[in-house]
Amino acid sequence: VWKVDFGTFGLELDTTNPTIPIVAKVLPNGQAAKWNKWAEPSRKLRPGLGLRSVDETQDAARILSVLLEMKGAVTLGFTSPSLHTVKLHRRAGLPLGLCLTAPEHEAIGLVVMSAQGLADVAGLKAGMQVIAVDGCRDRPKLLEDIQHAAVLTLRVASY
Repeated sequence: VWKVDFGTFGLELDTTNPTIPIVAKVLPNGQAAKWNKWAEPSRKLRPGLGLRSVDETQDAARILSVLLEMKGAVTLGFTSPSLHTVKLHRRAGLPLGLCLTAPEHEAIGLVVMSAQGLADVAGLKAGMQVIAVDGCRDRPKLLEDIQHAAVLTLRVASY
């Protein structure tokens, strides 16, 4: 792709996830929107994709700064998340061991910052995103359900 100015290529990126920047929004007048007009459906840029590389840079901590600084021909690498379901059974007196943060963009869900104890045993890892709890995607309700439910069915995205 060709990047004509300094900036993020017409992508609004969420950097809350410590492992990968996530596309939160494709801005309507940016280069990304122009790309989408001509791209095959499977290659269109859309919210939820993880930006895994800019040219040869794959270091999550540096990807965004490299993208902001570059001008001219740029090769962007994206990855789609894998979706899976995790079931957690809260045991009396034991914490879930789940540290979550709410990104600026509500469409992202909740980002797992760390997982210990029951959450770790269930397979949750830092960088995963909780996108639904018991089928609900409303973020304020996600937090409430996670804090109070005895059994949780989490829909999780991982990159």
